[in-house]
Amino acid sequence: MRLIFLLLLLVVYPAHAKTITYNCNYSTVSSPKGLEKVKGKFTLKFTVDTVTGKAFVVGNQGLEEVIPQINQMRGGITFIEITSSRNVMTTAIDGAGNSVHSRATILDIIVPSQYYGSCNAEN
Repeated sequence: MRLIFLLLLLVVYPAHAKTITYNCNYSTVSSPKGLEKVKGKFTLKFTVDTVTGKAFVVGNQGLEEVIPQINQMRGGITFIEITSSRNVMTTAIDGAGNSVHSRATILDIIVPSQYYGSCNAEN
C-alpha cells in the first residue's frame, strides 16, 4: 500500500520547469563592407529550459531549436543554430552580458556577418 501511495505521488506531483531568457540587442555589424551601425533594430531572444536542457531562439525567422553550450569556467553560454539549409550560426554571451552573433551563410558565395551587442538574462 505504501508503495502505491509513493507511486501516485510521483505521478500527480507536477514538474516545475524553470526557464532562463536572454534578450539580446545588437547595434554594430561587421561584414565585407566593414564595421557599421545596424540599420533598424536587430534583436534575438533565447529561452533555455533548465530541466530539459532544450533551448530555442526567437528571431525574424520565427522559433527554432538551438544547441546550448554552457561555459562553466567563465559563466557564459553559446547557442549554436543549424538552419534548415544547413548554415551554422552561433551566438556567444559572456558572464557580463556582452554578445557576438556570427553568421557564415553559404548561398552561391559565403555571406559572412558578425553582430556585436549585449544580452540581459531573466529568470
